[in-house]
Amino acid sequence: MANTLTFLGYEAVWQDIFGTESGDLCEVLRRRIDQCKGVVQLVGKSYGAEPAASDEQFGRVSYTQYEALYARQRGKKVWYLFIDESFPVDADGDEPAEITELQAAYRRRVKSDAHLFHALTNREALEAGVLKLRDDLTTLRRGVKQWAAGVAILLLIIAGSVLWLVRGQKQATQKMDETAQAMSTVASEMSKLRQGLLEYPQVETKVRQTETGKNPAREQERIYAALSKQLGLSVNVLKETMPRLLENWKHSAGATDLEKATAAFIAKDYPEAERLALQAAGKSSAGKRAESVRAFQLAGLSAQRNLQYDRALQHSAKRRN
Repeated sequence: MANTLTFLGYEAVWQDIFGTESGDLCEVLRRRIDQCKGVVQLVGKSYGAEPAASDEQFGRVSYTQYEALYARQRGKKVWYLFIDESFPVDADGDEPAEITELQAAYRRRVKSDAHLFHALTNREALEAGVLKLRDDLTTLRRGVKQWAAGVAILLLIIAGSVLWLVRGQKQATQKMDETAQAMSTVASEMSKLRQGLLEYPQVETKVRQTETGKNPAREQERIYAALSKQLGLSVNVLKETMPRLLENWKHSAGATDLEKATAAFIAKDYPEAERLALQAAGKSSAGKRAESVRAFQLAGLSAQRNLQYDRALQHSAKRRN
């Protein structure tokens, strides 16, 4: 979710990337939410951690519930993305029945509220759900006055003639088609950018083999040019978005070991890249040979850059096997 918001040009803030300097997590959450335009909440089945004492205003709530409740109290926009029963999640262990009922009651309360929510069944639906918020997020960025003007124009259109209404319906259908196409394009570019970052180590190696001048700036330009040709994306798009995705891979708890290994390689932290790549290879299932081969290849390149040639040969041999 953070990767998608970052790709759309927004700065995503979530609990994993900031600490509790004051010792009071609720105070940290309030301070962070006050600085944000809105809150996107993933509503799952687990209740999670809660403050030691009930909140004076909201009663007994978890920290996650507190975030949305406080944001709405402050007049912030809140979007709820519901994790469906069929959504694949990690097994965190069962919570006590009392805790489970507290979360179930919260889910029922939010669903019965006037605020919109989106039900999600898998990771792809989660990404698409965030993309659907694009127009709402753009409205927030433009400001309250422009939003109010848009509402006034909409009311005038509704009060118009039947002919105007019919034309408006046609325009709305066209807009929906354009939005769907835009969402598809964004999702496709996200997939290409991810693939581009995973291909970066191999492309960089090929460029280095042909680059005789040892000019870092020229070498980087050739890498971007090669990736641009390979992925069908412009060099400017790669330059603008790949650094943000790379930064997210470093800090995101949802990034895979292979993604984190690639990020470490690009950052020239070759020992860490080798370690994470081997970890990714160890987790690859028998049906994912291509992923295992890529992981061993990255481990070999990392060892080679770290001047550990014996280990590089070992990793290369495992990749061939």
